[in-house]
Amino acid sequence: MGANVTHFLFLTALMLQMAACHTAKQPLTINELKNGEYRSEWSSKGKIKLSDGIYQEKIAPDSATELVVRLTDKIAFGDLNGDGVEDAALILLSDPGGSGTFYDLAAVINREGKAKYAASVFLGDRVKVEEINIRSGQIVVQMVIHHRTDPRCCPSLRVEQEYGLQGDELLRQSLMERPQ
Repeated sequence: MGANVTHFLFLTALMLQMAACHTAKQPLTINELKNGEYRSEWSSKGKIKLSDGIYQEKIAPDSATELVVRLTDKIAFGDLNGDGVEDAALILLSDPGGSGTFYDLAAVINREGKAKYAASVFLGDRVKVEEINIRSGQIVVQMVIHHRTDPRCCPSLRVEQEYGLQGDELLRQSLMERPQ
């Protein structure tokens, strides 16, 4: 009888350990990111909760103008914090109802299979984000930004920027011009 109890406890402990490992290795999904919570300097609350990739908030109570934040299709997966689990980087586009459209890069950490907002950084107004990747724990953003002489409508300077997650901040590590 004692051997059966010991065997049962061993198997139970093994199953719990396997379940914990399985949960920790669960990849983040696009759906989680499309319904995630993110910091936003444009929102009166300082944060937003996307619903199917979109957030809307009236700029003022009686105003027809709305803040609209959208998750773009620029999403990358890879390990950002060195724990061996795949995290995510994504681009949020904020339109507060004026002439500008503002781009933010956000880092999302995979905490036991759940998406957890970590940090974000402003990329610019009316820039063109072409691609994002995660390489060696760094987020690499290929984009077109404004040269000093460019009008706001038409950025022309092709760059590659690299960002690293340090605590609760995304810090730019490098900026390189790319050939036209």
